[in-house]
Amino acid sequence: MSTTPVRVRFAPSPTGTLHLGSARSALYNRLYARHHGGDGTHVLRIEDTDTERSTPENVDQASRVFRWLGLDWDEGPGVDGPHAPYFQSQRGDRYRDVLAGMLDRGLAYRCDCTKEQLDAERAQAQADKRPFVYSGRCRSRMYVSPDVQHTIRVRCPDAGSSVVHDLVLGDSRRMGRRIRGMASRLVARRRRSRHGHARERMTARGVRR
Repeated sequence: MSTTPVRVRFAPSPTGTLHLGSARSALYNRLYARHHGGDGTHVLRIEDTDTERSTPENVDQASRVFRWLGLDWDEGPGVDGPHAPYFQSQRGDRYRDVLAGMLDRGLAYRCDCTKEQLDAERAQAQADKRPFVYSGRCRSRMYVSPDVQHTIRVRCPDAGSSVVHDLVLGDSRRMGRRIRGMASRLVARRRRSRHGHARERMTARGVRR
């Protein structure tokens, strides 16, 4: 048994009722944490950044299902821990700090592509019968104003490949350009409210606007 502390987390999105596949993933995490005994910590983190669809009722439903299945957690909603809060919507300040650092170091970039532009790229990919990967049209731009509606995208390399080591599925190799299309679905959007005031919304749900 490893002497290195192990932390695993399951992060459901409360945009609907809990899926059976989600319960399976939570089970894998809990079993792995328990395998490491006192050195294993199972964390439940709620991905409630989609404010348009997330509801408290879905959070309660997921919690009830987990407890009914015996999938208790060591840290998370209702269980204090050293890394609170465990609701993503409450961690905005932390994410803004990280995003600012990524932008400063050139690890991310602002993208002001419109929904219409992205829909056109997606439609072209479908017509060409190929997977949709963001073209990166804003990737090489020198400046995108932080005051306009935009997405912050991760600057992933085009060349080479990366290997993800998955304890359940095994190794998975991804080419650089494909990773760029996946990872750029991250991180924050800045919008204008109905009253014209700038506001920020943290999300991990892509570039939909």
